[in-house]
This record gives sequence, structure tokens and C-alpha cells, in this order.
Amino acid sequence: METRTCQNCKKDFNIEPEDFKFYEKMQVPPPTWCPECRMIRRFSFVNIRTLYKRSCDLCGASIISMFHRDKKLKVYCNPCWWGDSWDGTEYGMNYDPSRSFFEQMKELQSKSPYMALECTYTTNINTPYTNYTAWQKNSYLTYFGDYVENSLYSTILAHIRDCMDCYHIDESELCYGSIGGHKLYNCHFTIDCGDCHDVHFSRNCYDCSNCFGCVNLRNKNYCIWNKQHTKEDYKEKVAQINMASWQTVELTLKEFQEFSFQFPRRFYMGDSRNKKVSGEYVYQSKNAHDVYIGVGVEDSRFVQFLTLPKTKDAYDYTGWGNNSEKLYECCVVGEGASNCRFCSECFSNARNLEYCIYAANSSKDSFGCINLKKKQYCILNKQYSKQEYETLKFKIIGDMDKNPYIDEKGKVYKYGEYFPLILSPFGYNETIAQEYFPTTETEATKKRT
Repeated sequence: METRTCQNCKKDFNIEPEDFKFYEKMQVPPPTWCPECRMIRRFSFVNIRTLYKRSCDLCGASIISMFHRDKKLKVYCNPCWWGDSWDGTEYGMNYDPSRSFFEQMKELQSKSPYMALECTYTTNINTPYTNYTAWQKNSYLTYFGDYVENSLYSTILAHIRDCMDCYHIDESELCYGSIGGHKLYNCHFTIDCGDCHDVHFSRNCYDCSNCFGCVNLRNKNYCIWNKQHTKEDYKEKVAQINMASWQTVELTLKEFQEFSFQFPRRFYMGDSRNKKVSGEYVYQSKNAHDVYIGVGVEDSRFVQFLTLPKTKDAYDYTGWGNNSEKLYECCVVGEGASNCRFCSECFSNARNLEYCIYAANSSKDSFGCINLKKKQYCILNKQYSKQEYETLKFKIIGDMDKNPYIDEKGKVYKYGEYFPLILSPFGYNETIAQEYFPTTETEATKKRT
């Protein structure tokens, strides 16, 4: 084990022998930022729920976008972005060795068009107002979700239907107001429950059915406020509660909160299929550590929001899995992605990418590209032959070490660092960084540099 000092927060952090093995396998230098600072940096590139009205810069249509109209960015509506009238090489730039590479990426960012809402547009049906989604149908204002049908106002979702006002649920149906749910059916106002049906106002209950106002139960039926009842008695008592009245719901929520405080906070990390895992909300995983929300994760560490299996051999990876492997310092990269380093928003079989943003539709073997589709052997969106690409990429990596980008606070970005915050198209308060690591406007302004 080796102890190092974080370049950002100045606190010490440890690098374990297994970590060094991973960095060697990925052919990257060890990190200079601690795990938490690396995570916050990636989070600062993800805007899930802050949306605005603006116009498409190609067809002129009025659209909803995650980019404010005052942003100096080119933004296309999703039909235009996914259309075949452009592929990104129109904005290709020649590499200038006299300038830092990230400064040149910043210039490219101002030229190439971003998609208004982040989604695999061609897989969504009748779902125009969602962000960070794929494979959705008849849903409205659902965020960070895949395989969602007939659902509203919910986020962090996978394989759900007919749900509303839910947060982080999967393989569930007919749920309302539930948080942290796994395999739920007809459950309302539940927290951290799994494999349950007809459970209401309950927390940390598993393999339960027909329970109301219960906490920390396992394999129970017909319980009210943790007391056992007969089937007939249970149905009679629950029928007397007028759940059609929102006033009754509010009073019941308050009563449930007071009742639940009497019990210890027990946390159910996942299921019996986990082997050698650590973290929270981890399922069907093995040899996965420091995981927050992960399904089918293997041989990975410091990962979050992997809502679809499988993910293998990944470090410092935020969203979303779906048969992805060999990823390092990537954010919202998935759906068949493989061997990607320091990338953001790359998906649909993205392979062998480094320092790319929105490289999609089977883009591969590219370096430092922004908004690129179906291309190979590109640098700064310019097309090269395979030999030219390999030669120039090798030179750029060397130049990034000799002439690194240095921000206003003196942090050094050589090859091996994720993007500096100058390349995030969002303000800190627009991103999930603010949700999980809230800060003041003054502090956020300092973070931007």
C-alpha cells in the first residue's frame, strides 16, 4: 500500500496493491486526486434534472434542453443530433503542440453540437421529456433510467413500469413514492425494501407482503405497525384507512416517521449472490468495492450508479454499465463500452476511446473528440489513418506530460487526469455534484477553477 496526498483537497489517501495492478493493466498512471475528489469531479459533468427552453441550432425548433440558452454552445434537438446529416468530423481541428491539449478541446467544444437531452433517442418511444435515458416508452420527466414504461417523475430506474414519484427502484411495478426499491409490486411510500408486494409506509422490509407501517421485517405477511394480524383482520383494518385523501397520507407519513425512529437503522446491502463486495445497494456482484448502487459489478472499485448489468474491470466509473468493461475515470459511459479512459457520455459500443465526450454510435479508436458519431482513428474530431492516429496519439500523450494544462489554482492536468472543470458545460449547481456534495455559490465558483 502507498499513501499519497490529494492534489485537490490536500488530504492523504491510500493506493492498494490491487489498485496498482488495475492501473498497470489499463496502462495509466496512478491517480493524483483522492477517490472522493475524483468522484466529485466526474459528478460535475452530469446535469440530470436542470432543464431549460431554447431553440435547436440546426432546425430552429423550440426544445427542452439541459443547456441554458445563454451557454456558448451549439445544441441540436435529439432528432437532429441523431440524424445522418453530420458526423462530427466537420469540426475537426489540427493538433497544435504549442498549446495544452485541454485548451484545444475547449475550442472544439465551442464548435461541435451537443444533444439537447442525453438519451439514446432511437430507443425511446413517446418519451420526449426525459434525460439520461434509453429504452423508455410512454414516460414523462423520468431521469437516469432504462427500460421504463408508463412512468412519471422518477429517477435512477431500471426495468420498471407504471411507477410514479420514485427514486432508485428496479424490476418494479405499480409503485408510488418509493425510495431504494428492488423487485416491488404495488408498494407505496416504502424505503429500502425488496422482494415485496402490497407493502405500504414501510422501511427495510424484505420478502414481505401485505404489510403496513412496518420496519425491519423479514418474510412477514399481514403486519400493521410491526404487529402480526390475521388475513381477515389485516384487510379490515387497512380498508378503514382512507388513502384516497392526501391529508390522510400526510398524517400517515408523519406517524410512520415517528414510529420508524424507534428502530435501529438496519441496512440491507444487496442479495445473497454478492461475493466480496463493499458499499451500498449492491446486487449480483463480486469482488466489487466502494460501490454505490451497482448491479452485476465485477472486479471493480470506486463506482456509482451502475444500474444495468454487467460491469467488469472498472475503476472510478459513474453510470451506467450494461455490458461494459475495462473502464477508468469514465462518466455515463456504457451499453457495450470497452477499454475507455477519461471519457464522458460515450455509449452504444464505444471502444478504445480516450478523452472523448459524446462519442457514440460505435465510435472507436479516438482521442480527444467531442460529439463524434460512427468514426474511428480521430483526434480532435479530425480523421486519420491508423498509423497516423497511433503516431500522433503517442506524441500528444508525451506532450500532455511535458506541457500539461494548469488551472488557476495550480492543479496540474497531465495524461491520466480526468477533464478539468473548464470542459464541463454546466455550472456546479446544475449537476449531481451539488445534489450529493452541496456547496455555496462562492465555494462552487472556486471549484470551477
